[in-house]
This record gives sequence, structure tokens and C-alpha cells, in this order.
Amino acid sequence: MNKYVAELIGTFFLVLTVGCTVIGHGAGPLAPLAIGSALMVMVFAGGHISGGHFNPAVTLGVWLRGKCEAKDVAPYMIFQIMGAVLAALAVKLLKSGAAITVLQPATVPALLAEFLLRPQGFAGLRRPRRPRREQHGRGCPCIRVALASFFYPGDDGILALKVFGGRGGDSLRRCQTL
Repeated sequence: MNKYVAELIGTFFLVLTVGCTVIGHGAGPLAPLAIGSALMVMVFAGGHISGGHFNPAVTLGVWLRGKCEAKDVAPYMIFQIMGAVLAALAVKLLKSGAAITVLQPATVPALLAEFLLRPQGFAGLRRPRRPRREQHGRGCPCIRVALASFFYPGDDGILALKVFGGRGGDSLRRCQTL
């Protein structure tokens, strides 16, 4: 039950951060950095308990890779959706009356970020895995997470890193040894 509650809390704070940074006078261009930072904190806080999925798409991807038991998939998704709905209600309460504007993204920087950073998310598929003992001390994977969250607003970059980059929270837990 603890892992389901951890997923609910993590998803709640992730969706709350997204809502508070993008609606009304939020964080502006720093919104992706705030969202990525919130996700990183939640993975540090609850990743060791639940794996730190905080997104039904990530749970599905991790299950398809065989890293999540089938009996946990439905409860994870139910608790994640509950956390998201609660956060959406909190955002509605906090940001009531805020003006909502349509995002007009800059196409060239978005395409440049896509072509430069997308291969990084899928790098684990192409190269062989090193033994566990050799992985420590090889740079800080937090940088990849921060870059992905900055250039891929929302969960797109984190989804790629989580599903194809190792167990949930594993990349971020390695930062603690540095």
C-alpha cells in the first residue's frame, strides 16, 4: 500500500507543479525547469518506495519491459489518476480566475532540441549495458534528466529516460553517490 500512496503523492505534486507553472502568471520560460525539478525531488522522495513512475504511461512502459509486476499496474494507474485529479482540483482552486493563453512555441528551437536530445533518451537501447560496478562515477545522470525536462516540457523527456534508461529512480539514485 505504501508504494501506491507514494505514486499518488508524487503524481499530485507533479501535476500541481505543472498546473501552477503554466496557468496564469506562472513560471514563464522556466516552467519546464520547475516541472523537471519537482519530478526529480519526487523521484528522490518516493522512487525507492514505488519506483517513481508518477505517470500511467511510464507505468505501462515499465510493465511492458517486464520491470513491473502485472498485479501492480492497475493499482499504480488508479492511484496516479487519483493524485492527478486531486492536483487538478487544487490548481483550479489556487488559479481560479487566471487567464489561460494558448502556447505559441518557437518551432526551430523545439526541433533543434528534439534532434539533439531525443537520441540521448534512447541511448540505452543501442549500446550494451556495463556491469553495475562500472556505472558509478560515470558522470551525473541528473544532468540528462534536467536537460530532458528543460527541452521537453511535461513528461515526454522523463518518459523516455524512465522507460528506456533503467528502473524508475535508478538514474537519480546514482547521483547520491557523487
